[in-house]
Amino acid sequence: MAYKDSQPAPDKEAITQVVEEAIARVLDVQKVDDVKLVRRQFIEETFGISRSTIYRLMAAGELPLPVSIPGGGVRWVHSELMEWAQTHIKERDLK
Repeated sequence: MAYKDSQPAPDKEAITQVVEEAIARVLDVQKVDDVKLVRRQFIEETFGISRSTIYRLMAAGELPLPVSIPGGGVRWVHSELMEWAQTHIKERDLK
């Protein structure tokens, strides 16, 4: 495919980066040095639990705690949430 004004075709890495950034915006995920940080709404939508349940689980030490981010607000570490979910899946499978 020829590009207008003989512009070179974008390379695969550039396309991948643009797509990953777009997906992160859609999912509202922030990626910092290969660590994905997610908002509370992500937890609500992904796990189907309410805001009050999130905070109840955190208070009971049953849900990973969030990290503070510059400028105020908190985010949860995506990988910690996925490990938490895997733990519950394994517990279920042992029954």
